[in-house]
Amino acid sequence: MKGYWPLLLLAAALSAIDAWATLTFTGRHHVEHAPLAWFHASAEFTIPTFFSVATMFAAGLGCWRQVGAPRWCWRLLGTLLCFLAIDDLCMVHEHVGCFVHAWFDGAGVYGWVLVLGPVFATIGGICAFRLWRAFADEPARRLRMLAGFVVLGLALGCEALENAVMQSGWRPRGIELLAYAHWIEESLEMLGPVLLLTATWPRRAVAYREAPISSYTVVRWTGS
Repeated sequence: MKGYWPLLLLAAALSAIDAWATLTFTGRHHVEHAPLAWFHASAEFTIPTFFSVATMFAAGLGCWRQVGAPRWCWRLLGTLLCFLAIDDLCMVHEHVGCFVHAWFDGAGVYGWVLVLGPVFATIGGICAFRLWRAFADEPARRLRMLAGFVVLGLALGCEALENAVMQSGWRPRGIELLAYAHWIEESLEMLGPVLLLTATWPRRAVAYREAPISSYTVVRWTGS
């Protein structure tokens, strides 16, 4: 996908607004009120949330539109990315966490992370390995793809460490550490889908299909 810089700049702008809203005393005083509340990335149904959902879902659709090999890998990755987008919008993982809470109570990590995290990591690792080889002739695209997987992995790590962060008494600049952790996590969740979208969205169809071969043969008559 060409022209992906506007998406990166938009993600950076949304992250900067969220930082001002949650990591400054002025912003924190107004973050619960519009229009600043519309840009609070940790809240539901805000502009940053819809941005990350839309880019993640678009990346999933891009995988499904791929026609090159390995097709099964594209379909698997596309399904995962579309699920992550729906999950971010509908909070599916929260319902999973409530269901398994009794089994992992006291683990120090959210139950859904222990249940869904290995599944996401396994699928992502398999797809990253296979597609890394498929993008051998496109180093820039496969680097963006790898960076996207790493960024989303770091975001999942932030979720896993959230309980420990909540118990920390460290308050940089007088603001609780959890606010910084949420900002980092939400910023990663906006950046990761953009990187994956730019790596997985297919090029024009002519780049993936061979040009049709005419069944006619032109014979030039030069005369007798």
